[in-house]
Amino acid sequence: MVVVQYYKIIELGERAKFLTTTAKEPHPYEYIHNELGYNFRMPNINAALACAQLEQLNFFRK
Repeated sequence: MVVVQYYKIIELGERAKFLTTTAKEPHPYEYIHNELGYNFRMPNINAALACAQLEQLNFFRK
């Protein structure tokens, strides 16, 4: 899970999204892969747990 907030690291988030969508360039009928990409998907239950823990991040840091 990648969470980006500051404008300086938004490019990092966009790069991570590109790689996790198998590094495929958008095209109507061809599948052009410029780099080696990945097809990792997080199950919904894991995403829900991560979101719940992120809400309590300040509490965990104390």
